[in-house]
Amino acid sequence: MLDFSKLSTHLCVTPEEKITAGNIRYQAYCTVEYNPPDKVGLFNDELDAKDNHFSFLAKLDGIPFATMRAGVITDRPGWDAITCQPGFVDEIADLKTRFDGIVEMGRLAVLPGYSDHSAMAPIALFLGLHWFQRAFDNLGLVCTTGRSHKRFYERHGFKQVTDFAPRPNAAIDLALMVKDASHDRPDTHPMLSEEEVLRLMPTIPDHISDQLLPLPSIAKRA
Repeated sequence: MLDFSKLSTHLCVTPEEKITAGNIRYQAYCTVEYNPPDKVGLFNDELDAKDNHFSFLAKLDGIPFATMRAGVITDRPGWDAITCQPGFVDEIADLKTRFDGIVEMGRLAVLPGYSDHSAMAPIALFLGLHWFQRAFDNLGLVCTTGRSHKRFYERHGFKQVTDFAPRPNAAIDLALMVKDASHDRPDTHPMLSEEEVLRLMPTIPDHISDQLLPLPSIAKRA
């Protein structure tokens, strides 16, 4: 049984936290022979600077060891691009008609040397996405996966909606996974108790929450 008692999750708010997230990505991707776009020990891209992207950190005993980035699509100006979109243009366009909001779980990375906790990191980090449920009546979660991680996402309620195939800026074949998270609740998590979920969910500072919520719907329904 996985022990989450020493884990915590945090939204990256300060420049130092955002640098930490970029460094964790850099170290993790180097171990799988991914060629990061810069040479300064950080893995960042143009979406990191966009208002619709939010990076999270997972910490073990207070030490950051994993990160994830959430990208949000809504009708707000400039909130229209996420990491996986170039490889799944038609699928994302279709999802815009089905959901009030779309949140991508991307840039998941775990530091080398933390293999014993690599299974727990995404479970804890994904809890940050519950925050966006406050904004949308119908929330769709999306992510990409290679063949080796497909079962993990299926155990969390995701469904594969495309075949595996080469995608832009990807070293392996990827498929798109989608989950309707409109009715997800803390007490129905498949692996955690409600108490654990509430403890692990990151605190969102009021000045960020007040600025972003509520978010406008993207759905175009008759």
